[in-house]
Amino acid sequence: MVLASDGEPYDTSTDEAVLDDLHELVLAAGKLFNPQHWFAIADDLGDFGVVLPQVFPDEPTTGTLFYLAVVPDRRGEGLGGQIHRFGLSEPKKRGASRDVGSTATENLAMISIFRANGCELDPKVKAVLSPAALP
Repeated sequence: MVLASDGEPYDTSTDEAVLDDLHELVLAAGKLFNPQHWFAIADDLGDFGVVLPQVFPDEPTTGTLFYLAVVPDRRGEGLGGQIHRFGLSEPKKRGASRDVGSTATENLAMISIFRANGCELDPKVKAVLSPAALP
């Protein structure tokens, strides 16, 4: 996660900050946390991304991606969109029928990924939302 988060606009990528963030995400996942459902993604060139798909413990029909990132030297290859699609499919396997997500309004790359994967922008909450039903 430290390597994948390098260069993010809100970069706090120290080992300690990443561990703190990870601990907070585990707590947020609550009783539905399962480390086998969170993924480091690799190909023949090595690790290139991270995705943490999660079903909300208080709303088990709704999924989200707690975190998604591609390592800096692999950005621009379309990998973020692939990871996002994969991540969206995981909560469906665990009973979610819809997915919600968000990103900073300045994160044009992620907004582009959301749109390419069929997500819709909800201007009322300034969030990017996935379609009502997962693929």
